[in-house]
Formats: sequence, structure tokens, C-alpha cells
Amino acid sequence: MSKETYHHGDLAAALVGTALEEIRQVGVEKVSLRGVAATLGVSPSAAYHYFPDKDALLSATGNAVFELFGQRMQKAFDGVVGNDRVAAQARLSALGLAYIQFAQQEPHLFRLAFGAHCAIPVGDDFRELTQDSLAGSLLVRALDDLERLGAISPVARQRGEVLCWSAVHGMATLILEGHISEMAIPALLDAIQFALAMDGKAA
Repeated sequence: MSKETYHHGDLAAALVGTALEEIRQVGVEKVSLRGVAATLGVSPSAAYHYFPDKDALLSATGNAVFELFGQRMQKAFDGVVGNDRVAAQARLSALGLAYIQFAQQEPHLFRLAFGAHCAIPVGDDFRELTQDSLAGSLLVRALDDLERLGAISPVARQRGEVLCWSAVHGMATLILEGHISEMAIPALLDAIQFALAMDGKAA
């Protein structure tokens, strides 16, 4: 396929889509901008018109991965019906499980999305950061529901994002690298619920 086949930004999307599939198969290290262009049958110069280097392509691809990740999280969130306390707790656990399963099922994409190529400087306002993504906004909604239903206190709610994100991401990484068995997932999800329900007593 020649570069003349692509019009109005289609090549940029095609480069990102191809990079995503190649990373999914072989990982970030084995993917290059020139190689992706070759796969599409376009010249390197055509690819460089949209992405000046590999880092730029990986950053754009990471954004695409976050979209896929968000869709997985949305499906998990919507999969729990009900508006009571039990449903709210189950919804938070479903988000955590979906996060870990994404890492297990898409290890190369997970490493890209949460690696240096897609790093976002984070201060102490985790709530603001998580609201910038679909997955993050779902976590905010889940925690807000728990507070509204009296399952967690305002004190616990203030620490909710950093507690949940750090714990689940840490578990996902440890499982991915073979340090912990996936059999430990239910215990982790229960531990998160327990920590949130402590009602600030340990503060």
C-alpha cells in the first residue's frame, strides 16, 4: 500500500494501529518507526511527517492503549448492577480485577501504558489525575458511591484513589513479573475493601 492511499490523517491512525498490534505481539523494544512504516508499505519520510521519532509514536500508541484499557474498565463497572452498598463494593472490586486481568492478558500493552513513554508527572492530587481518564473517572465514581452509601468515611475517601491504584497496580506488576500467584487476587481485593472500611481509625 502506498502513502498516496492515506488521506486526511489516516496514515497517523494507521501507524498507531499497526504499532499497537506489533507491540501487543513482541513488546516495545522490538518495534521501530521505520519497521511500522514498512509494515504499512509507506516510506519512512511519510511516517516521520506525523511522528518525528519512535518516542512520539509510542506516546500516541500509549494513548490508544489507555482507550482500550478504559473500555475494559467500563465493561467491568457496568457489569455490576444495583445501587446498594453490596453492589458498590462489588463494583470497586470488579474494577480492580479488570485492571489486573488487563495486565495479564495484554502484558506488552500494559507495560507501554504504564511505562516511561507514557509517564505523567503526579503530585499529591490523585483525584484530579484520575479524572483525566475514563478508567480514573470510574474509580472516582466507585469510591464516591461507597462514601455516599456509608461504606467508607470521608477520611478514607480522601485516600481512596492512591490506595486503590497503588495496591492494584502493584499486584498487577508483581503477578506479571512472576513474583506473586494470581491466586492472591481475591485476598488483595478483600484487603482494599477492609482498608477503606477502617473509617480512618488508624489515622
